Amino acid sequence: MIRYRKFWRKLKASGLKQSDLISAGISHSTLQRIRNSQYIHTGAVDLLCTLLKCGPDDLMDIMEVPGDDICQAISIAEEKKNQSY
Repeated sequence: MIRYRKFWRKLKASGLKQSDLISAGISHSTLQRIRNSQYIHTGAVDLLCTLLKCGPDDLMDIMEVPGDDICQAISIAEEKKNQSY
């Protein structure tokens, strides 16, 4: 599960407001999806990173949820990556 807690901190630190993001092309529904820790499009992530002058890891965290297929896939990929070293 993706959490966007870092996004809210970064937004506050930047001095920008939600209305500034909307004026720049971030939709109301994207902000609502962020509030609800739901999926947002990579284009929105890219625009947010540009506006806030940061990388995706400055906006979100991946929280492992037992039984979550995505988290299991990430864990498997990380294990394979570590084994190749």
